[in-house]
Amino acid sequence: MTKWEFLLDWALVRFLLGGLGLTLGVAAGAILLSILLGTGLALLRLSARPVLRLPAIAYIEVVRSLPSFLVVIYAFFAAGRLGLELSVPTSVIV
Repeated sequence: MTKWEFLLDWALVRFLLGGLGLTLGVAAGAILLSILLGTGLALLRLSARPVLRLPAIAYIEVVRSLPSFLVVIYAFFAAGRLGLELSVPTSVIV
């Protein structure tokens, strides 16, 4: 058996391609959500009205200080407590 011969096993290749598809789907969802949320918050932060600007600044500063892993774990477990059944990929995107 050569060094790379295990990659000829179709079951393994199918498993790896499934993981690749899931990873690309999660990345695409996270990119789309972050563009929409980031643009909206940036526009609110640039607002001349303090009622719009100050909550946006507070949210941005709080979220920037949290570790990403903590947010993922919180979204997964807190959603269950609120009655929302999020799958693991959905909680990672959120």
